[in-house]
Amino acid sequence: MNGDLLDIDLITIGHITRAQGRNGEVRMAPNFNPPQLFEQIKSPHLWLAVGKNPPAQYPFRSFHYHQQFIIIAFDGINDMDQARTIAGAEVLTPADALWELPEGQYFTRELAGASVTDAQSGDLIGIVGDVIPGSAHDYLRVERAGRSFLVPFAKGIVRDVNLAARRIEVELPPGIDEL
Repeated sequence: MNGDLLDIDLITIGHITRAQGRNGEVRMAPNFNPPQLFEQIKSPHLWLAVGKNPPAQYPFRSFHYHQQFIIIAFDGINDMDQARTIAGAEVLTPADALWELPEGQYFTRELAGASVTDAQSGDLIGIVGDVIPGSAHDYLRVERAGRSFLVPFAKGIVRDVNLAARRIEVELPPGIDEL
């Protein structure tokens, strides 16, 4: 349960909420939807950042689903007491182990830091600070001049996403950037 972080681009995919049962399994709350995307991870191990410790590699032997959670059994975590030691851990995986997304869907890390520009004028509106999940659609938290505002990541507003140029073109409803 160790690993070298030299040049690995680790991406957070969830966090361990608690031990699950008596056999060392843990409950992970994923930060992606649907949870079944986990089946497409291209790595036999995950990285866990427990407390203030740097992430360490943990091979996992099995997983299954329970409600909105993913129940994971890690090698070397064999009972409830051991499982409790990783409760609260951030769960990460190498970026190249992530699944492919359908056209028009993006990972938060691909959008964070991108310029948001007006689709008509090309003027800079701000920079994406984060992507906030929503029930109907996600929201871009756009930062500008020391403040931030939310922009719905919806087809009627987002006109183009150019990952190579790190630019998102939007057509904002009047006043949305003043809320």
